[in-house]
Amino acid sequence: MFKMSGLIYFFLVLSSSTAFAENPKSDDMRCEKLIATPLADFKAALVENCNLNKPFSSSLSRVLNDEVYFYCCHKK
Repeated sequence: MFKMSGLIYFFLVLSSSTAFAENPKSDDMRCEKLIATPLADFKAALVENCNLNKPFSSSLSRVLNDEVYFYCCHKK
């Protein structure tokens, strides 16, 4: 079981590091964290700030009853 989970972890680390390596210009990217923001405002920020025709990443986490949204995307 350990070998399988270690292998999965290795591929996750490898895939995430290659995704950042493919982007030579970091000023074309935008990353933002929104704390205690409604989902509608998060979606509006994505539409307003990001080129959604290109790949982007978003996540949601909860910290002490606050929802924290985080996204990285190509700027418009």
